[in-house]
Amino acid sequence: MKVTAISRYGRLIATHIPPREPGESRAPQVRLVAGPGQRAHVLEIEDAEAYHQRTAAAELHEIVKRRLKLK
Repeated sequence: MKVTAISRYGRLIATHIPPREPGESRAPQVRLVAGPGQRAHVLEIEDAEAYHQRTAAAELHEIVKRRLKLK
C-alpha cells in the first residue's frame, strides 16, 4: 500500500495512509501536499493499514525514516 510522507530539512513531518476503499463520490478527499521547503515522498509499505492505530504510528514513522534515511 502506498504511504505519503512529508519531510523538511531531513526530518519527517507527516505521514498519510489513504483509505483502501473509496468513499462516496461527493465526499471530501484528503491528501498531503508539500509546502515551501518541504518534500513529498510516496513509499510502498506492506500492511500499511495496520499502522492506522495510534499505538502503531511510531512504528510506521520509524519504517519511513529508515527508508528515506531521515533523522
